[in-house]
Amino acid sequence: MSVIEPIGQQADDGLPILEASERLLLSLLRRWLEGATRGDYAEWQAAWNEAAAVLGPEPARAVLAAMERTIRRVALHADGRVTYHKPCCRCVGADEMTLLQLVARGQRRIGPRPELLAALLVAPAGVAPVAEAAMRLGEALLACGQALPLRELERLQAARPEAPASVSVLH
Repeated sequence: MSVIEPIGQQADDGLPILEASERLLLSLLRRWLEGATRGDYAEWQAAWNEAAAVLGPEPARAVLAAMERTIRRVALHADGRVTYHKPCCRCVGADEMTLLQLVARGQRRIGPRPELLAALLVAPAGVAPVAEAAMRLGEALLACGQALPLRELERLQAARPEAPASVSVLH
């Protein structure tokens, strides 16, 4: 999928200004996915180290377990390719932002409901399981004080350029 426009201004490091909770979850997602797709144990270890340092060991276990469940359900039911950027990339992809907002709405259980966002990533049969897993991830994050902010999705979707069909790798 394509890269969305930055949310608000950009920080000095080039990333859109994201709250600490968003940066944490984005980093954990990217490292976990990189570890899974490349078989890179060092990325999984880096995700664990970051989560344990920020959240503490027990909450980190709960968050990473819920995150893995969410990732597995998205992968199982994906309606096409779901993309992510490498952990060091300064961009935030549309699928990544959709996942962040899916979890944010799952934390609050308010509109647009998590199911509407899950439908952007997965086939109809996967919407309920993915939304449920994202809500559990949101609850695990809330239990350790990591509330994700709600973003204006209409503005984000309007700013999302269409990617050429030949593009297959995100930087």
